[in-house]
Amino acid sequence: MIEATDAHVNRRGAIARIALLLGASAVPANVFAQALEGAKPYLPAGQMALLSAVADTILPKTDTPGALAAKVPQRLDVMLGAWAAPATREEILGGLKRVDDAARTAKG
Repeated sequence: MIEATDAHVNRRGAIARIALLLGASAVPANVFAQALEGAKPYLPAGQMALLSAVADTILPKTDTPGALAAKVPQRLDVMLGAWAAPATREEILGGLKRVDDAARTAKG
C-alpha cells in the first residue's frame, strides 16, 4: 500500500499496484504462458512493433527485466484477440493509432 510518507514511487511499483487493483494477481501466471504458446497473432506486424516500442518506453529494461523480456506486448496481443470486448479493442487500437499518428507528425 502507498503511504503518505512515500516520497517516491517508481514506475514498476506503480504498475504492480495498479495490477493488484485490477485483479491481475487473481489470474494464475501459467494462464498467460499457455495462451502465448501457439497463439496466432491478433495485431498486424506494424501494430505489434508499435506496441512493443510503447511497452519498452513505459517499462524499459534496467537492472531488472523490462516489458519486452516479460513478453508484455505478446500477452496483450493474446488478450486483445481472445479476451477483450470490442469496445476495449477499439480503445486500445485507437490509442495505438494516436501514438503512431503523433510520431509520424513529429518525426515523419
